[in-house]
Amino acid sequence: MVQCLPAQCQLVSPVSTQIGPRTRRLTCNAARISHSRRGLGLAVRAESKSASTSTVEPAGPAPTEEVTLTPTAPPSKSLINEENILSAISGRNIIVEDHYGRLRVNPEASSSEIVKAYQERCAEVRQQNLGESEAQEILNKLKDSVDLLTSEEERRLYDWCLLRKATHTVDYAWPYEADLTQRLQDPTTLVVPPEDDGVNDQVGLFFAGWFVLSCVLSIVIGHGWDKCL
Repeated sequence: MVQCLPAQCQLVSPVSTQIGPRTRRLTCNAARISHSRRGLGLAVRAESKSASTSTVEPAGPAPTEEVTLTPTAPPSKSLINEENILSAISGRNIIVEDHYGRLRVNPEASSSEIVKAYQERCAEVRQQNLGESEAQEILNKLKDSVDLLTSEEERRLYDWCLLRKATHTVDYAWPYEADLTQRLQDPTTLVVPPEDDGVNDQVGLFFAGWFVLSCVLSIVIGHGWDKCL
């Protein structure tokens, strides 16, 4: 049975059924923020999922690049290096090739004569029926010989080593004894004739005359002084 409550007692709802405008605005803002956060979370999860499921495509073969091979320079044939100089000073032989004999020239030949002999030897090699590799090898050796003998420093060391090799059992040979290039004044010859324009003879005769005259005067004066005494 339903009993009627007294008029003084009124049912009061624990939650008011009337919501104010301020409360309504706060509720809408909270709903919007929650919705935006939910959308952002979905986007982040979607991106992470796509990143984890994506596979790295294998790199294709690198394009082939043309490699230019630079020919290596041949080893230097120069005699002037620290090892050879120390060997020459200590008396060890460093001559392994006969450059004068290869070019068929005299050791006292000038640079122009050596170049001429080199050209003649090259012409002889080309006229022979030799293979390309064999002919090129001979021409390279001839080129090494003419380069060494036409260089002042190279030839000076080479000539000194030849002289040391020839006289090592007799006596020590000094570098200046084999330095033919120091006498090179005329480009066509290494043998320089002595300079004699007659002045040296005249000076010698002048001093010889004064010497004879002084001897005669000393004798005459000595005899005259003895007579006076």
